[in-house]
Amino acid sequence: MKKDWLQIFTAVLALGILFCGTASAAPSIEEVSPSDSNVTGIVGDLKTFSIRTNESTTIDWSVDGSPVTETSYDSGTNTSALSHTVQTVPCNITATVHSTGGSRTWTVRNEAPKIISFEPLQSEISNDVGDSKSFNVTVDQPLILLGILTIM
Repeated sequence: MKKDWLQIFTAVLALGILFCGTASAAPSIEEVSPSDSNVTGIVGDLKTFSIRTNESTTIDWSVDGSPVTETSYDSGTNTSALSHTVQTVPCNITATVHSTGGSRTWTVRNEAPKIISFEPLQSEISNDVGDSKSFNVTVDQPLILLGILTIM
């Protein structure tokens, strides 16, 4: 009787594998770009983010929590990409992989401006009391002035 039961169990198990196939693992993230989660940029920059998975799946993208649809997907490499023009800094770009709950978030932070030129060129400036003096600085990106500089 035990031998019959074992044969029946083995037959059912073999049929289950034959007709159902083998179970596969959930999709997982294999590669992200950029690899660093901290990205520098300025307003107006076009930044590209991508995520590659081990199998075909749906990937949702968001910018600061709001869904975006300007994405691309390459089914040959299972890679989803987002090209996004930075509108505010800092901002968070998130890719969420369906079926796993896995995700990747990049934070775009402001890139410090670089001084291209400045006037006057002298390192020491003298001025008579009550006279005004102009100082000019040119940088490589648009700036938002947050205050007024006063030198005494």
